[in-house]
Amino acid sequence: MMNLFLILAIVAINVVSIVIVCKILKKMSKKDIIIFLAVCVTIIYFAIQLIYLLSGIGIDGTIHNEMKSMIIFMFVPVDMIIFVPYIASKYIKLRNKDIKIEDLKVKIFILAILFIIISTIEFFYFRNIQQNTKQIGENVSSGLNNQVNNSEQTNSMNDMENTMIENTISNENIIENRTIDNFIVENSLENIGIQNNILENAITNSIVNNVN
Repeated sequence: MMNLFLILAIVAINVVSIVIVCKILKKMSKKDIIIFLAVCVTIIYFAIQLIYLLSGIGIDGTIHNEMKSMIIFMFVPVDMIIFVPYIASKYIKLRNKDIKIEDLKVKIFILAILFIIISTIEFFYFRNIQQNTKQIGENVSSGLNNQVNNSEQTNSMNDMENTMIENTISNENIIENRTIDNFIVENSLENIGIQNNILENAITNSIVNNVN
């Protein structure tokens, strides 16, 4: 949904920029308008690419490449709205000879300063977007790692509990078996004692009988 909204926003900005420029250049022929727009779009496109390339210095290459198309196609029409109407109005005046060369030089100087200011803003904006994207990715990765570690710790604790339960059961069985063995030994000793008593009584009776 977000991607669809972004695409629609980019298309809308492009349409608005073209409409604004066409209104300013309406006195020119369609061929001249197309040529003028093509030249302006090409210059702005490569300027944005250069700014974005510089903003990616020191940034992860994967993030830099993934965001390149979105940022370029979003900011080309934005820069067209900022610069092209101004350039178009001065171009019309120059064609109609309604502006002096000295005044044109001043306008070009103002345009150059404006371009430097906008380019600087865009540079830091592009860089900030890439850094934030990297930070979000690291946070997501860290969260997944924490979940895995917590799961491993939980499994380890469960294994320890199961081992303790098994040891307890084993110890109880050993104690029980030893108790049974002791009981059997005691019974055996008791039986041996009874047999000895019987044997002693028999010997005593035999001696008595012989005396008599």
